[in-house]
Amino acid sequence: MSFILELKTLIFLRLAVVEDEINLLEWSANSKCGGGSGILIEKQLRRLYLKDDLKFFNIEDPYQKQKQMEQLFVKAESEITEFTKLSGFNARCGVIIQSDLIHEQNEGGAQKPYLIAKLYTTVARNFKNDV
Repeated sequence: MSFILELKTLIFLRLAVVEDEINLLEWSANSKCGGGSGILIEKQLRRLYLKDDLKFFNIEDPYQKQKQMEQLFVKAESEITEFTKLSGFNARCGVIIQSDLIHEQNEGGAQKPYLIAKLYTTVARNFKNDV
């Protein structure tokens, strides 16, 4: 099985080897907005971890940009391990999820790892429900 989080699309692919060839057995894509897609996660990781995201946008080498994003993902994943049972944000739309995340952050009690874990939980739930 393969799950793909693109910029605005969630895709599920079920592949299998049949007679020594890879075959697509089943696929599904979301029919809703990007409220659980890769761009939402990427945007929030940049917002929460990069002090100056203009430096990120000014990187001309796409491999360097990708490397920096991979580092952000690794950092986020290493920090959220203690948060295993979260309900996520109560929203489906990416704009609302982002708004809820920022609101909770601005209230002052929530730390970055908690917010990211909650974001990941929300995206995973949306993915499961949509695809």
